[in-house]
Amino acid sequence: MATVLEPTGRFEIGRVFGRSFGVIARNLPLYLGLAVLLVGVPVLAIKLLAPTPRTAAEFVAAGGVPWKSMFGGAIVSYILGLVLQATLVRATIEDLSDRTPKFGDCLATGFQRLVPVLGIAVVSGIGIVCASLALLVPGIIVALMWCLAVPAEVEEREGRQCGNQEKRQ
Repeated sequence: MATVLEPTGRFEIGRVFGRSFGVIARNLPLYLGLAVLLVGVPVLAIKLLAPTPRTAAEFVAAGGVPWKSMFGGAIVSYILGLVLQATLVRATIEDLSDRTPKFGDCLATGFQRLVPVLGIAVVSGIGIVCASLALLVPGIIVALMWCLAVPAEVEEREGRQCGNQEKRQ
């Protein structure tokens, strides 16, 4: 995996920002395509299939708040957002490894890693909320500590090996 440290071991924030914007610039069509496919199209479809009432009369005629469509749309959007996060991580890792990221490979990785990424999101969300209840600063610290959990999962794929290890000779 690529590193931002020079052989001298010096860390420079300018280089980090330069490389970050370079990756985005090189892969902008890929990133936008993934975002439109995984978030834009589903959100548009949800909005079109479950229109919200515009007036009070329409609201009453519809029977009040459309809870099912609201929660269903929120869950679908959240899950596809996690898939998008995993696909963007895969594309970024490929680019930083001097390989050209491919749309299909990134998309496949996103869906393959959905369950572990969902687990990370749930556990980290609960941990951040609990830490934030203590004080704001511990919540921020926990959030910063866990912000690299998804990239580590996508790159290292440690969860795949649990229970499926071959016998070593």
